[in-house]
Amino acid sequence: LFSIAGALLIYLICKVRDDTAEVAESQPGTVLVTSADTALGLQLCTHLANKGCRVFAGMRDAQDSLPAKLLNGWLKMREYNEEPVRGVIIPMQLDVTREDVLRDTTSAMGAHMNAGERGIAAVINTSGSLFRGRVEVQEAQQWEHMLKTNIIGSLRVAKAFVGFLRPTRGRLIYLGAGAGQGSGDGLVAFNASRAAVEKCVDELRKELQPYGVRVVALDTTGLTAEALYKAPVPHSKY
Repeated sequence: LFSIAGALLIYLICKVRDDTAEVAESQPGTVLVTSADTALGLQLCTHLANKGCRVFAGMRDAQDSLPAKLLNGWLKMREYNEEPVRGVIIPMQLDVTREDVLRDTTSAMGAHMNAGERGIAAVINTSGSLFRGRVEVQEAQQWEHMLKTNIIGSLRVAKAFVGFLRPTRGRLIYLGAGAGQGSGDGLVAFNASRAAVEKCVDELRKELQPYGVRVVALDTTGLTAEALYKAPVPHSKY
């Protein structure tokens, strides 16, 4: 997981800063992670904040959920560290399956932005759903949840937040389908949804290219299907 966080960091910080000479109004230090409810999303938030980014951390429950409590505990612990967090993390309620929540999220993000700040550097979509099971025993509701979250959710993320990326010529980043990621039995619907996400990325890339917004599918080779969306758990270091 850490290697993916590092790869994203290099891509976001180094590459986007290279573009600032081309786009003077870019704000390379501000990133939205759509789901810190996953272990990967939460790790990305803390890793990017450690490197000086301002991170909007999306959560279904930004106050009382376990991820929210883990994040608050991490922030409090770092307050007393000899090397405090260089950036900042701002928890935000965010649910890619609900357009009303997404509208509220965009309003909340705007309220946290500085005067004259027109956009953010990147949106990283870590939201997703996985149910493993053979087709003959899975419930149709599980298929619908995966398709609604993984495919329609990916499009909703683009719709909701592309307005923050156009002014900065920022990046819209998705978790791609790495080689062997969906191997094994019981992943028919999941693999179908991941293939559809890859196609969404291709089409969004074409549509947003004239506006300078780069759409990226991050290669997740080395991560299992379960690792993409597993929930964080308390750790003794916390």
